Amino acid sequence: MKKKIWMAGLIAALAVGMSAGSAYAAEALSPSDQVNILIANVKTWKPTKGGSYVLTDLDGNGRLEIITSYVTRKRTKAVGIWEVNADGNGIEACELPWKEDEEMPELTQKNVAVYYDAEEDLSYFVFGEPEETVIALKDGVVSCCSYEELDTGKLEARRGVLSWVSTSEHPLDGAPMEQILELAGESCAAFSVKADE
Repeated sequence: MKKKIWMAGLIAALAVGMSAGSAYAAEALSPSDQVNILIANVKTWKPTKGGSYVLTDLDGNGRLEIITSYVTRKRTKAVGIWEVNADGNGIEACELPWKEDEEMPELTQKNVAVYYDAEEDLSYFVFGEPEETVIALKDGVVSCCSYEELDTGKLEARRGVLSWVSTSEHPLDGAPMEQILELAGESCAAFSVKADE
């Protein structure tokens, strides 16, 4: 009974949070409010079975993103990125540099090198072992280059931590909403970008 009451309260809070979000800029919303918005839109971003997702703020604009990584039916790697919209009442897909049927990079890493460009206010996240793919997000557009193309000489070296959630271990289909919210909240809380030591 308590679980049903708690769940009803959660659903009401989601509804109130989403309607209230339209009155305020997304940056004014707390991270937990933004997690609620992302999870309320799970049908939009849900990766295929065996995929993974992570909550981030790659561009540091105060609006959370959810990144998905999964294998398509054609056995190619696919990536999707959605960000809480500026009105704080939903999510919007980020523009990707890859075509839909193109092999996309492997991003499911926990620890990554990050290079910050203070002039451009842009963070470059380096994925792969050895370093292979560099992605950055600005104004809803994802850019991608190889590590060799990145001129790190004038950039500040940082370290990033991402906490991916595997849908093999934690399926989204049929899972209780409180479990999905808890995992997403943990992923969000674990995300960090700090100065390299």
